Amino acid sequence: MKKLMFLFLSLSIFFAGCDNDALIPDSDADAVLKSGKMVEQTIKFIQSSGVMEVVQNDACDNGMLLLVDGDGQASHIGHFTVINTTCVDENFNPVSPLIGEITAANGDKICTMVTKEPWMENGVIHYYYEIQPELCTGRFENATGYIIMWGDIDFIAMTWDLKGEGKITY
Repeated sequence: MKKLMFLFLSLSIFFAGCDNDALIPDSDADAVLKSGKMVEQTIKFIQSSGVMEVVQNDACDNGMLLLVDGDGQASHIGHFTVINTTCVDENFNPVSPLIGEITAANGDKICTMVTKEPWMENGVIHYYYEIQPELCTGRFENATGYIIMWGDIDFIAMTWDLKGEGKITY
């Protein structure tokens, strides 16, 4: 159980807990870029929740995939669904990058990947997702930016309840 708990603490932003806006870099007012085509917006994840599980998957060398699945409500995308995945070894340690796919109410997708090491601040672990422009679709095609999430994780019930904020340019 300790290894499984460590895995979830070290995998994704969905395992963070913080309400400190100071963690959001460049959180000044939204701005329209000079090109007139791209807009930088603060994106707020008002509510999100879901479940976690380890499932069999042939895409992973040893067939074990950590799946973080859920839905929520956010600015710029309305109701959304989210799936985050990473391959894990027999000790439940991650062996591949943690990637995510956020699907907006209209089907547009924002794809993310954890690109920085988690850090502790005020006793809380934090995770940072970078938007992957080459994988985004719809109005978010070629989008850039980041998302930080925080909230509650129940390791016994394997559930999560989070909110978050970041910047997205699309």
